[in-house]
Order: sequence, then structure tokens, then C-alpha cells
Amino acid sequence: MSIMGKAAGIQEALRNGCGHPSHDEAINSIPGLFEPWDDMPEPSQFDTAMTSLAAAMTNLSSGEVDSDPISNTPVSVNMNLLEINSVAGELTEWEGEAMESFRDHVQTPFPGVTKNLYNAAAVLYGAAEAEKAMWEAATNDLNEIADKAISAADKMCETGSGQASFWITVTASVVGVVLAVPTAGASVAAVAGVFAVVGSGVATDWNIDTPEEAVEKMASALQTLQEKLHETESKIQAALDGVNEALAEGGNGYQLLSSVSLFDGPGGIEGRG
Repeated sequence: MSIMGKAAGIQEALRNGCGHPSHDEAINSIPGLFEPWDDMPEPSQFDTAMTSLAAAMTNLSSGEVDSDPISNTPVSVNMNLLEINSVAGELTEWEGEAMESFRDHVQTPFPGVTKNLYNAAAVLYGAAEAEKAMWEAATNDLNEIADKAISAADKMCETGSGQASFWITVTASVVGVVLAVPTAGASVAAVAGVFAVVGSGVATDWNIDTPEEAVEKMASALQTLQEKLHETESKIQAALDGVNEALAEGGNGYQLLSSVSLFDGPGGIEGRG
């Protein structure tokens, strides 16, 4: 059932048992509480981005670790990246400015740059994964609020008092999101984005005696949910801002590899083998 369908269910429960005209204003306001939540993102919308970023991580993986440092998802090794090691051996047979340019601008920084770009992709993957987890939790929380409201309304209208107890968990779906830019030689295992899914949340208890109190409690719960969504997404945004800044500045080993200068005349490449 859609969230607006559940809002109608809350109205029906209150009208059936507490349908005195004096409560009409409160009961009629219920759809407006839930309407802003009717177009929440579907968690599956983040799957495409996660698939693309997982592919990027595979392309950038040199095998230092065999899994994504954010969620421990296995990551295959791009064997082509390992060819830089054989190139390093072959360069011992060459001398000249072009060789030196290749060594300084490609061979030497290559491992560090690819590691850090892998780290950046891992943080982006973690952000997409965290967004998906956040909206899954928000959807569950929203449905929990509506379901418990229906239950409490039924009890209130039968006995004169209704109770409900539940958890708002979205605040705990993602925690500790931080970015600390690693240097060019940093290990992939030291990637500085941490997205953790945990099981705690905000406990909520209701005791309601009138439709007006029911509306007040629902509005308060939805406000808490909105605040926790903002808090959670702010942490994700902080990590994304850090990655964007690192990539835009091009420093600390995130810079793209420089072009190699080739020389035609004296001082160019000279084979010795």
C-alpha cells in the first residue's frame, strides 16, 4: 500500500471510532502530513550508479586488496595495470630525456595515482551505497509511523487510549562519513571514507487519547524523520565534497598523469640493448 493509502487508512480508523465533527479538522489534516513523502527516491535508483562505480574500481584495481574497502565487496584485479612493473624493467635498457620524462611523469607516479583514484571511486561507491541504505531505512521508518498510527488509532477509538512504540532508524543507516585525502603512496586499505550500517536509532513512544493528539504525534515523528535524513545526508555530502575537491585540485596524488615529452634529436631515446 502506498503511503497516501496508509494516510487514508489512519483517517478511516479515526472516523470510524472517533468521528465526532469536532475532530474533523484534525482528521482532515492527515493526508497533508504524508503528502511530502509520497515521492521519496526509490532505493533501487542507486543501483545503476553502484554498478558503474564498481566497474570503475575494477578498472583501477592493481590487486593490492581484493575487495572494496567500504563494504568489502570483492573487486577483480585489472591485470593491465600490472604491466607498469614490466615497463620499469625495460626502461633500464634506455636512456635520454624522453625516457626520463616517461619515468618521472608516468612510471613513478602511476601506482600512487591509480591507488588514489581507486580510493576516490570507492568513496563514491560507498556514497551511493549509503544513499540506498538511507532511503531504504526512511521508507521502512515512514511505513512504521503510518502502521503504528493506524494501530494506535484503532485502540484509542476502542478503549479511549492508544499506544505505539517504534524506532526511527534512518539516523543510524550511515555513520562516520569522513574523507581524509591519502598521499600518492597510501595503501588502498587506508581509504578515508567510512560508511557503516548499524542497528540503532531513535526510540519513539506514543500515548494518544484524541485524534488531535494522534496528529500531533505523527507530525512530530515525521519531523524527526526529516531531521535525521538531513543529518545523515549531510555526512554523505561531506565525503562527496572531499572527493570532488581532491579531484578538482589534482594534488596529493590525485593529479592525472602528465604528458610525456618526446625528443627527436640529441638527448632523445637511445637504446642500449
